[in-house]
Amino acid sequence: MAGADVRSIDALNQFRLMLVDYNDQMLDSLTMLELELHKATVWIDHDCPAYWSNQARRSSDKLVVARNDLERCEMAIRPEDRKSCMVEKKALDRAKLRLRLCEEKINLVKKWKVTLHQESAHVTGRLAKLRDVIEREIPRAMATMDRLISSLEQYAAVSQTPQKSPPSEVTSESPIDTSNSEDGSSPDADL
Repeated sequence: MAGADVRSIDALNQFRLMLVDYNDQMLDSLTMLELELHKATVWIDHDCPAYWSNQARRSSDKLVVARNDLERCEMAIRPEDRKSCMVEKKALDRAKLRLRLCEEKINLVKKWKVTLHQESAHVTGRLAKLRDVIEREIPRAMATMDRLISSLEQYAAVSQTPQKSPPSEVTSESPIDTSNSEDGSSPDADL
């Protein structure tokens, strides 16, 4: 079994703190994505259809007014009062174009609603899987790191404590004789 080459427990602690920060940022990002997806769904389901239905109604009203104006212009009583009615004809054409545009937009919104719901279901499934990984796997990894850091700290504490050597037995014949020498003086007296 190969030994670990851990040089700094503080670096592991810093990495763990960065992992906690990463986890928080990812959860915040997922929440923002889910909210944006919800906003898009509300927009395509409610806001767009209501807006274009309202615009179609207004365009239809303008079309009726433009037809009435053109009919009034064309029904002049005297021939000398008759105008070319070009302004009224252009207003009628613009009203028809606007109503056609609104109807096209209503149909487009219906198509995009279906597409958005399909894509939304796909994205929501992937976001749920990612959220599961973030909420389950990253805390599990952090717990494993906590255990490893704790074990390393205990190991470091044990290896740093001075080990007591067993007491050595004193023999009667020691290699250095500290007793008086032959002349009766101590060896330290010369110093």
